[in-house]
Amino acid sequence: AHLPHVLTSLQGSNLEASPPGALGAHPLGTPPQPPVAASAVEQFIRRPLNITHPTASTVAQSSVGLAQLAAAGSLKACAKLADRLLPAASPADALVIRWHKINALLRLRTYRVAADELAALGDLDAPIYSYEAHGALYPGQRGSMVPFSLYLLRAQMPHYLNDSTNALDALLALNAKCAAAAHAASARDEPPSVRAPNSFAHAPNCRAARIALANLYIARRDWQLAIAELESLAAGASGAAADGPAGAGSALDDALSLLGRMHLQVGNLAAAESAFGRLECAVVGAESSAGVHVNRGLLAMAQGEYSLAHDAFNAALLLEPSSAVAANNRAVCSLHLSRIGEAIGSLEDFLRADPVGHLEPTLVANLQAMYELHSDTVASARRTLEQLVALVGAEDFNLQLQAQARPGAP
Repeated sequence: AHLPHVLTSLQGSNLEASPPGALGAHPLGTPPQPPVAASAVEQFIRRPLNITHPTASTVAQSSVGLAQLAAAGSLKACAKLADRLLPAASPADALVIRWHKINALLRLRTYRVAADELAALGDLDAPIYSYEAHGALYPGQRGSMVPFSLYLLRAQMPHYLNDSTNALDALLALNAKCAAAAHAASARDEPPSVRAPNSFAHAPNCRAARIALANLYIARRDWQLAIAELESLAAGASGAAADGPAGAGSALDDALSLLGRMHLQVGNLAAAESAFGRLECAVVGAESSAGVHVNRGLLAMAQGEYSLAHDAFNAALLLEPSSAVAANNRAVCSLHLSRIGEAIGSLEDFLRADPVGHLEPTLVANLQAMYELHSDTVASARRTLEQLVALVGAEDFNLQLQAQARPGAP
């Protein structure tokens, strides 16, 4: 069995999409699987399994319904509802609906289909996508109707097609455009609070573009460029927090956490400790922050202090019981402390508490790997987990990690 994966959650983009990989062959992901009996799963979770998956017909017939389907992992239904809504949608609503559909296709790993859907929109800067071009529908409104998330998605799309060079060029250009827009807005003395949500000058949009760039550097294994980008992001967030706009403190917390975890990933423990220390000095009420305790645990793990790390993850779970990062790494600590029965029990209890919300691929893969190391009923335990995934897992659940947890897997 493989050693358990340590889940650190370096991703920070607001785009809900799966990592790049092989292009999907089926237009809406994996073909439907036969129904799975719930009895073994109900024995595992120790109660009846009452799961009702939303469908394209049971949610609001709007972008709200699309968001509900995406959150529930019902991605094929999301794409289906998007197709149903598009013919009657207003121009601005149609762009939001398109984003939901493309994002669902990406999460289903049907990258070529998603790319074609995005390409069909043409030039996002074309006049047809301005409010002025539809004055009768949007009297008095000016500027672009295009959600910033579509611009971000367009820049990232080449990477999903295994072309990270063009994705890098596009993200650099997008970040330059955001920086120029933010500078121009500041020169006009335009407060951040009045900048339009679609604007390239809107602080959350600028931050999302920079995090996407850092994540691309990570995917390309350009570690130092990723660290430099995150360091710059943290410095900018620190300045914004000092100026006091809403949300700036949270942006600083996120940036320093990402920076510290990136340093951990490359083995620079002193730099990671420095970043986490800066975060603890900046955050109000550090002891009541689950993220702070998770960072302490990750640093302690990297230093080989597994008992200390275990306590930190426990503290994080008391504050945020749904933290898969804390639950997973607490179990890994138990394993390193030669308490494998405790490790298995803690992951099982975490899944039982919320079989839908707590079903995280790396956590499931770790539990399967631990079964291989300890359980006398490996086959049935693994089969029960697979049935749980089939019954309640999102349609983009990453089964590759489960396969890696099996003996002899590549």
